[in-house]
Amino acid sequence: MSKAAWLYCCFIESHTKQLSLLAKEYITQRLIYMLYSFGGSYDLDFQPENTTYYVNIYMKWLSTMPITQFHLLGHHSGASLATEIAATYPDKVLTLCVIGLALMSPSEQAYWNDKANVPFNKPVDDGSHLMKTWKYLEGSGADSGGRYGFGVKDLEFKHCEFLNHARAWDGRCKIYTCVFKVDLMSLFVQVKCPVLSMCSKDDVLWDLQHHVRELVSHFLLSHFYLRYGHRS
Repeated sequence: MSKAAWLYCCFIESHTKQLSLLAKEYITQRLIYMLYSFGGSYDLDFQPENTTYYVNIYMKWLSTMPITQFHLLGHHSGASLATEIAATYPDKVLTLCVIGLALMSPSEQAYWNDKANVPFNKPVDDGSHLMKTWKYLEGSGADSGGRYGFGVKDLEFKHCEFLNHARAWDGRCKIYTCVFKVDLMSLFVQVKCPVLSMCSKDDVLWDLQHHVRELVSHFLLSHFYLRYGHRS
């Protein structure tokens, strides 16, 4: 019998562990499928042409599952893929939730491609890339907010993030290359199902979230701030 499932589309394995904890408490009637690329999957040996490559992989895998429709949740790069899935397969996606959606104009895409699409932690002989990865995580929120809640140091969580990011030095650039050239705005306005867009105010993509309301005038953008134990 077919079932509606919750699908979480992200690109760091540890994020799926956090969602699994929430799912056990709040989602009891659905199947949970975690879709992620680097950090716990495989490494591509070529550069995909576009995000559709990743979408097709996910949809081919889903075709083997006993589900016909699903609720879709995507984070950052996963939000871009989730949006494309919802736009391309409207009969399958019941609802879409995106966190940190990378809606960008062409000029913004060029800016972010130059800024973020850099293999800063490419392996080198002296091992300095490892410390670069560790320092990078300190500025991205991995120092707190692991298993014990925001504002609490969690070395084990940070270490898990470190291993994933170190492993993903190349896969990260591959997905960014695709995300920073896809016409996500056109895809976003094609989505027919109910959509919830969320973003933390200290997210690197917060300043781009105004595009959501500009594209859909009646859209309610939910924002939250999570850092050092404070929420608003």
